[in-house]
Amino acid sequence: MEFRVLGPLEVLADNKILPLRAAKQRILLSLLLLRANRTVSADRLIHYLWEEEHAPGDGRASLQVHVTRLRRFLDSCVQDGRSLLRTTTDGYLIEVPCEQLDLSRFEAASARAAADREAGDHAAELAAIVDALSQWRGEALAQVPSDTLRRDEVPALEEKRLQLTERRFDIELQNGNHDGIVGELRACAADNPMRERLSSQLILALYRSGRQAEALAHYREIATRLREELGVDPGVELTALHQAILTAAPELTAPSRTARAGREDTRQLWKVQCQLPADTGDFVGRIDVQEQALAMLQPDEPNSAVPIVTLTGSPGVGKTALAIHLAHHLRSRYPDGQWYVHMGGASGTPRKTVDVLPELLRASGLDRSTLPEDLDACAAIFRSWLADRRVLLVFDDVYNTDQIRHLLPGTPGCAVIVTRRANLSDLVAFHGARPFALDVLSVDESRTLLTSMLGERRAASESVAITELIRLCAHLPLALRIAGASLAARPHHSVADYVTELRTGNRLSALAVGSESRAAIRVAFELSYRELPAAARRLFRWLGSIPGSDFTVPLAAELANVGNDEAAMLLNTLADAHLVETHAVGRYHFHDLLRLYAVERSRNEDEATERDEATHRLCKWYLYTADAAVEAYHSGIVRMRLPEAPLQERVQQFAGSREALTWLDRERPNLVAVVETAANHRLFKISCLLTDTLRVYLHRERRYADWVRAAEVGLRAALRLGDNRVIGAMRLGLGLAYQGFNRLKDASEQIDEALERFREVGAEDFEATTLNAATMVRLQQPTLRIDDALPMLERALELTQQLGLRLTEAQTRRNLGIVHHASGQLTEAIQDFSQANRIYSDLHVRPPLAEILARLGMVTLDLGEPATALGYLQEALALSEYLDSRYDTAVCYQGMAAAYCAEHQYVQAEKYIHQALGLAREHGFRAVEINSANILGTVQLRTNRRALAEETFQLTIDLARQVEHPQGEATALVGLALTHLEQSSYHASIGYAQHAVRTTTHPGFRLVEGKAFIVLARAWYQLEEHHRATRFANQAHEIFVAGGYVPGQEEAQQLIDRIALRVNG
Repeated sequence: MEFRVLGPLEVLADNKILPLRAAKQRILLSLLLLRANRTVSADRLIHYLWEEEHAPGDGRASLQVHVTRLRRFLDSCVQDGRSLLRTTTDGYLIEVPCEQLDLSRFEAASARAAADREAGDHAAELAAIVDALSQWRGEALAQVPSDTLRRDEVPALEEKRLQLTERRFDIELQNGNHDGIVGELRACAADNPMRERLSSQLILALYRSGRQAEALAHYREIATRLREELGVDPGVELTALHQAILTAAPELTAPSRTARAGREDTRQLWKVQCQLPADTGDFVGRIDVQEQALAMLQPDEPNSAVPIVTLTGSPGVGKTALAIHLAHHLRSRYPDGQWYVHMGGASGTPRKTVDVLPELLRASGLDRSTLPEDLDACAAIFRSWLADRRVLLVFDDVYNTDQIRHLLPGTPGCAVIVTRRANLSDLVAFHGARPFALDVLSVDESRTLLTSMLGERRAASESVAITELIRLCAHLPLALRIAGASLAARPHHSVADYVTELRTGNRLSALAVGSESRAAIRVAFELSYRELPAAARRLFRWLGSIPGSDFTVPLAAELANVGNDEAAMLLNTLADAHLVETHAVGRYHFHDLLRLYAVERSRNEDEATERDEATHRLCKWYLYTADAAVEAYHSGIVRMRLPEAPLQERVQQFAGSREALTWLDRERPNLVAVVETAANHRLFKISCLLTDTLRVYLHRERRYADWVRAAEVGLRAALRLGDNRVIGAMRLGLGLAYQGFNRLKDASEQIDEALERFREVGAEDFEATTLNAATMVRLQQPTLRIDDALPMLERALELTQQLGLRLTEAQTRRNLGIVHHASGQLTEAIQDFSQANRIYSDLHVRPPLAEILARLGMVTLDLGEPATALGYLQEALALSEYLDSRYDTAVCYQGMAAAYCAEHQYVQAEKYIHQALGLAREHGFRAVEINSANILGTVQLRTNRRALAEETFQLTIDLARQVEHPQGEATALVGLALTHLEQSSYHASIGYAQHAVRTTTHPGFRLVEGKAFIVLARAWYQLEEHHRATRFANQAHEIFVAGGYVPGQEEAQQLIDRIALRVNG
């Protein structure tokens, strides 16, 4: 991993920038990295996280939430399992080795430079300074949304950088390299106009380069600025330098430099040429690439090799624009010439080296008639002619390495920039070139480009349309420039109207400007496409039919009807031409415009039957591979079975549930898209089978949005088929998906309809599954009693035992356990969960085990056995983390928090509460969020933070009502009643407790009802209404005894005894 703060904040893994978008997490990570390997106090973190805002009521609790999220992000990036973010006594600490943080590398290199300076080794000092400065990529902490943090931290960092920069220029001037640093000095002085030291260095470099008039002009400029803006005269150093120049003081003479061999006798022949095309005035983006390429092309240390940079990328990505932009930036470093040659590589008629070479020699001053005809001999003269000169060569649109091999300089001093659509691996391998593969622009960079073309007012007034335009242009620079030029030419045409044209018309045809063929997206793509071998062109065309966001080698193999090895080779060919890109190991994608082009080429070149067959193969491959993944993830679930798979050897196989889950997570967007594609191509059975196959995965992983999208399509496809069993399966899945979104009325309608269909066709296996679903939906509705669910579950249990459906039996027993636990029947709940645990263990089905163990722990906790409960919960947590099940992990955190709260270990309890809340809020686990928030309120109440507890319980009540969670609402009402009881507000306490009783009585949440009776008894006892207190205490005791709730029994009995003691004197 690598962290960068000296520029935009970045986190990298495997040289890929990882997305960290949350503002608070970016600020938090920056604070920790600025003090890497040292504790940063919680107070400091809170101060900067909320700046001028008022921190939340419990600032440390809110901080913990953000720390947990950041820790989870960092842990997901680390392959060795270690945690970088540690909690200390006073705050938090991030452990980052020096080599993995640019700030640490900068400080280490700065220290080396200081030591080398003290030792008098200026060459080593210069190298260390260059190393230190190379860590910077722009303004420190850029894109970190905290003005206060940048105000407090950046100036000191910037001062260190400028001091090193000035020291580097001092050494360069001592070495006699004044002419080589004028351009950089001018830029630095312009960026820091009040820094007299930089101005002094620039004036001296200009003077030594024979540019005395410019040196004096710059002195006058800075002297005027200082007087007008600050009211002061130039300092001693500047004034003395000015006087020395006026008197031509000998001490200003540059140090002697070794004469360049063979240079003087040819100086009169040499013609300095700047052949660069005009730079792009509104060039945006590519900051990282620019900095790295410039560092390569203007080395600060002598090097025996010629620096070569290659820029590759897809058509229209901006390779030429970047090459020219870099070349203009480097003009001052290469005063002997800047040559540009368009090599015509993608035109179909690439230029020949034998024509280009003499042309360059003649342009620089040699008589072409004296040049030999032999290419090798001519190349030797070319290398000799460039020796000891500083020339920058730009070879644009190269066909291959052989085309420019004879055009490369042989000695250092010159530099080369090469652009090509495909990679130049041999130039990298044999000539030490530094490759840069360009990607499309980011959203912000795309917006900046369009704003520069349209003007800030127009861009700001149509911000939403601009965002959509960026998407339609696929962030591709050429497409954005074409779109911007079209709009700029029509100032009264709205961006929204243009977006509509692109969306509804032929986008590739619309993205063209004027009659210039080069200013058209289609032409740019065509040049790369026609250079491909026939088999690669065919695969490229068919890849356009893939509905998902990316694809793999096995999928490409199925689509092209070839083996995996051949498919991998063809994908590598496409990737080399940058017509597809690799974005993860083994995964490829291309942007929307290339997808449109692939579809267009397929329509023009492939028969309709060929395209249909390819789509059919694609859908079947996904169906059978998803079937194999689900079978490995959670086998034995009742679902529609597939016909025997053809070409079974092509279906991917999975070693276990974890590997299967990884595949399902990665392919989820594609799988949902294939459900839609199959239905659109009238492959209705495949669409329904795939939807039903994914049911258990989407349900267990709580992927409700994707599930609803797929299930609604699946139901429409099933209705077209007219098969009642298939229709029932689709309605079952859709109902469960609606349940996840808390659309309980819709869920009940779909599940009841599914149950009717299954009974009509005698599908008892699906009937048992649907009875479970119907029961759990009913339990969420506050108008129904818990006990009403038992007959349905008992019928489901009967069916599963008759049919031998062991997994469905385990699921039914799990649901029975939930019903018995909620209704206060703890012994029965323990039996139900234990039997479910036994079945899952016997069948070696691991995914549901974590939740079952966690529920066993929570019931055991209510039975008054916290140590045993913790054992269950710790086992459950280890399993859920191994399986990477976010929901089960959240449930385990909730249970651990409750167990530690029962043991009065409140620090540990609060730790797990915030972890549970973080996961629940991030993934929308509302029930876990409500239950965890109630535990948080209890901890706050028991640690004398009553105001916070009251706020927590009130917010929980609001959320519980919003999602219709009566048990959570009642628990929070009991918490509010206890809070007011602790504050001696007895009548308010009684009001909340009575409300809790009303909320629990009808559904039958007996344990919560008993807890409300305890609060009522305590409140009436304080008001000396002993008769009422005794009645409520006895009612609570009866409930707790009937359910086996040991802690409640003890509390109720103690209260009864206390009341009796007071009554009896």
